[in-house]
Amino acid sequence: MSELRAFLADTTERVLDGNPDWAAIENAGLTKVLVPEEQGGFGGTWEDAFIVMRACGVHAIDHPIAEAILDSANVNDRDLYSAMMLAAKMAGALNAALDLSVQYTRERQQFGKPLASFQAIQQQLAVFAEEAAAADMAAASAFRAADRGDAWFEIACAKLRANQAARI
Repeated sequence: MSELRAFLADTTERVLDGNPDWAAIENAGLTKVLVPEEQGGFGGTWEDAFIVMRACGVHAIDHPIAEAILDSANVNDRDLYSAMMLAAKMAGALNAALDLSVQYTRERQQFGKPLASFQAIQQQLAVFAEEAAAADMAAASAFRAADRGDAWFEIACAKLRANQAARI
């Protein structure tokens, strides 16, 4: 990860942690991640937008950040790119839910032992981790493809994979 991308990730985490208001999100420039620097934006790529959208899922942000990013970048095929943004948000939410599940199974005791010590629980967590990783990688691939141009197939696959992972 480049230094600039790491800075974006750190800034996004700092701003979205807790319950941010819309002004804080806009002031941090998260809604202008795709806008060129000469026009007052971050000057990022779709991969940078992935960092922001995934973090929105991790922190369960209910602000219209995806819509603002798409508006600021004047995206033509809004439905397609909205699906891509949602896939990234779902991937982030799945990873956050996995982290919470692992934490809970380590803390919760049954029969005098942590739930995480039971093989059946470990198996379910492994399946959860597999699904979360698959959704994350599919979404990341869609954003990389969007940087290269026509990404409708990758976006459709990412949304489908995120839907499947959420169901499981």
